Amino acid sequence: AALLNQSSDELVLDLGVDVPQNAQILISAARNGGSAGNTARVDIETSADGLSYAFVGSYGAAPATYVSPARDVLERFSITVPSGGARYLRFRTQDNDDIFIDGVEYSQVCRSSPTLLASKSVSMVATSGAASFAIPGSDVYYTITVTNAGTGSADADSIFIADPLPAQVDFFNGDIDGAGPATGAAYFTESGSGLTFTLGSDLRYSSAASPPATFAACTYSAAAGYDPNVRYVCFNPKGPMLSGSPDPTFNIKFRARIK
Repeated sequence: AALLNQSSDELVLDLGVDVPQNAQILISAARNGGSAGNTARVDIETSADGLSYAFVGSYGAAPATYVSPARDVLERFSITVPSGGARYLRFRTQDNDDIFIDGVEYSQVCRSSPTLLASKSVSMVATSGAASFAIPGSDVYYTITVTNAGTGSADADSIFIADPLPAQVDFFNGDIDGAGPATGAAYFTESGSGLTFTLGSDLRYSSAASPPATFAACTYSAAAGYDPNVRYVCFNPKGPMLSGSPDPTFNIKFRARIK
């Protein structure tokens, strides 16, 4: 609890979450007994950013919006969150008399959301000789990078990528880097994402002309080696895509040959 008893007293509460507009915030407060509570009153304001505040009412002695009929008794009253939502509550005294702020309660919050950013890059498998050029017969690596730049996590197992292959390449179904760290047709790395990736269950293919809508729709069984029938490479890493700082990220690399 906090006591506000000076004309310049101010109490700012950071709720730690965003409460949506039109939600109710329950406030528990009391007006002091005796002469100290005769004219006690506080203005109540809300803010979404902690910078700009909106007046939503006052509590205490008349003519307060929420008049306190008793003294030395905890009273509860509700305020309605205005447009824009609220993360901060500010109480400011309007006189020198005493108001106790006991606590606040709310049940509705705005869920933070993820912001997923995806990119795809291409590099040559060979680093020297004719195979290091993007010409027919040369192999390329495709690398998909996904970053969560938002403040919330994605739902568990909800990341689904169906990456289209250009008609000018054949997918390679094998160990993409020989003696390198990869052990199969795709290589997964991550930093802070909370995701895992298993080749046997999280990598699939589609030979359909149109994009598969779900991971379950990726039903094509790729032939060993270079397979020209793979049109989409499907990925479904497991777990939530977490938020954090620095932004969590993951990479998936696979291989193809230029026709």
